[in-house]
Amino acid sequence: MLLDRHLATMGLVVSLVACQPAAPQTLPNGAEPALRAAIQAADEAWSTAYIAADTAAMRRLYTSDVVSMQADAPDIIGVDAMVRDLARGFAGRTDTTVRIDTRMETLEHSGDLAWETGHVTLFMRSRESADTGAQPHRFKYITFWQRGTDGQWRIRRDLGVGDPASTH
Repeated sequence: MLLDRHLATMGLVVSLVACQPAAPQTLPNGAEPALRAAIQAADEAWSTAYIAADTAAMRRLYTSDVVSMQADAPDIIGVDAMVRDLARGFAGRTDTTVRIDTRMETLEHSGDLAWETGHVTLFMRSRESADTGAQPHRFKYITFWQRGTDGQWRIRRDLGVGDPASTH
């Protein structure tokens, strides 16, 4: 009788463990090169589009239900709102971004979702004076990516905060 109870309990535990979702996988440098390369390529595409103020290219990098959260602004919800916000920001800029350096620090994933943390530095200079050097503006970020049915990774959630070491 006692043995039957232990076997039943063990069977329940095995069943519960088997039903748990797969644990997220942390990707150290060099692990899962295809995923790391895909996310880095998407990061580079974002940087290129941002520097060019290309909102059409940026639209393709977000999911339709994207949410962007920044420390000093209301949340931006949906790709249309994101593109409008970017366009307003580009139109009102008094500076120009000349380079963006992104340093991915962690990348984890589970199925078609991935999340990345790191630091990004935007090098910006005044549009009025091309002679001035580019000033670094540093941010910490976490980006949640979703792989679409077309295999492309797109930004689903994004949170960025200024880095205290920033010069702005």
